[in-house]
Amino acid sequence: MTSKHLHFSFEGPDRARRAVRELERAGVVRSRVTVMSGEPFLEIDDPLAAAHPSHIGWFSLAGGVVGGLAGFALVYLSSHSYPLVTGAMPIVPPMTTGIVVYETTAIGAIVATLLRMLWETALPGWKKLRSDYDAEIEDGGIIVSTEASSEDENKLRSILSAAGGREMA
Repeated sequence: MTSKHLHFSFEGPDRARRAVRELERAGVVRSRVTVMSGEPFLEIDDPLAAAHPSHIGWFSLAGGVVGGLAGFALVYLSSHSYPLVTGAMPIVPPMTTGIVVYETTAIGAIVATLLRMLWETALPGWKKLRSDYDAEIEDGGIIVSTEASSEDENKLRSILSAAGGREMA
């Protein structure tokens, strides 16, 4: 049994939503349908929305916590590594420690966010460019792509055409 990818272009999000819903009604698993567009669709029950939500917020929070702990450890360990006479003042002064912790918290959150963004968008994988991408996306088109077995190919093709899609080569 061979399978083939069907690529259909839609002029608007309403037609693409209808096509995805019809594919789901026909028994196509949602993970086998790829939707590509030039703008994100973030509605909760939108079939065009990303199948996997972003975890950038959690990584940003974790990066901030790790950065803050690293900043405090930097100040604490460097202050205690050399025997200073402070004249009854604290060895780790709170105000200057707060500045360092604030800055390292910010840089930790920024670096974690950037790395997670690169991971989720798969930008470092330059060799794995999408073969089903089309320049039509730049003009506002939406591409719905699915894998069809040889016996389901005609049925899925007619569903996508009936929803207002135009088959791409």
